[in-house]
Amino acid sequence: MSDNPLTLSLLTNSFLIIIFILNQNDNSKDSSSSQKTNGAITFFERLTWISLIVQLSLLIFQIKSTEL
Repeated sequence: MSDNPLTLSLLTNSFLIIIFILNQNDNSKDSSSSQKTNGAITFFERLTWISLIVQLSLLIFQIKSTEL
């Protein structure tokens, strides 16, 4: 494994995404009787989407930087 900061950022962000998704799954199991109203997005959903966007951006940046 290299010590490239970009690679470490990708790895860290991947773990965060997995944790956020698992947290959402646990929350949905806990509140299976209550449903969302008005399409409200929870805090962890927002964090998950932000992390996914950051992950894709970092991945594209890493691919482009290694092509040069």
